[in-house]
Amino acid sequence: MLRVLVLSSIFIFGDASFVSSLPKCSVRDNECQRELLQTVISSIGKTGVKELGIPPIDPLELKNVSVSVADLLDITLVDGVVKGVKDCEIHKMVTDVESGISSMDLTCDITVKGHYKATSSSPLVKSLFGGDFVRGDGFGKVKVEKIRLHIEFKLKVTKDAKGEVYLAGDDGQIKSKFEILGNLVFAADNIFLGNEDVSDVVVRMLNENGKSFAPFFGGPFMEKTGEFVYNITGKFFKVVPARFYIKEDLSEYVTE
Repeated sequence: MLRVLVLSSIFIFGDASFVSSLPKCSVRDNECQRELLQTVISSIGKTGVKELGIPPIDPLELKNVSVSVADLLDITLVDGVVKGVKDCEIHKMVTDVESGISSMDLTCDITVKGHYKATSSSPLVKSLFGGDFVRGDGFGKVKVEKIRLHIEFKLKVTKDAKGEVYLAGDDGQIKSKFEILGNLVFAADNIFLGNEDVSDVVVRMLNENGKSFAPFFGGPFMEKTGEFVYNITGKFFKVVPARFYIKEDLSEYVTE
């Protein structure tokens, strides 16, 4: 609680006060780093940090994000939002600068909603709905309660032209696993089978079999959620030098 109050109060004073007031952790103290990351996500969720170029992350706006669902359905979120990231509970954080690997375990309640487009010519989907082409273009929502995420990524320690050292993830090197502990709830309109609106039928089937469909429909969205969490935390660590939150000098680990 003390950490939350400290970070919440320093937003008023801008960039310099923000970074200089961060609690410092040993690079080997994973529990301290877990608390720091939890505080950062919770504190900057709605406000961002304008002075550091970090935008608000909850809700997080998404445009033209596409996922392919197990060769069954191609979905594009044309214009939408993700809510719930700031309330994710981080259970474990591991940072190993020697091996260049970091990981985190967290539980979130996530809602993704907005204007979607979807198409499918899959034989399985056709057999389920009578052998015609399925398409959708309207409002959609996926709500996931209690999703447990494990995110693993490569670390790199870098130094800029001014000699500042940064500890950040290596973009594009992300692995994630998930388990849905609660409910998976769908909503959508304007789903058509040929010229017939079958939205109610499709949504009812998905909601009645949410757990069964989770590996197919939940997986791609949850992988995106892992990317969102990684990118959000990455923005913070890419702009804040390690000396403001890590006790040790990390210069010996610099790779670029």
